[in-house]
Amino acid sequence: MPIDSHSGVFYVPDQSLPPHELYHIIQRVIEAFPNPEAIDTVTDITTDWL
Repeated sequence: MPIDSHSGVFYVPDQSLPPHELYHIIQRVIEAFPNPEAIDTVTDITTDWL
């Protein structure tokens, strides 16, 4: 499977996070990397981004 098919995948190890916290975390990741190509292919989403 080509790497591009997984581009922009967010991995959330803590499945107990409420949806609104996940939304805020993903927003912060996107703000921190305005160039989507600078984001890792798979980004590990943790509460450290809050």
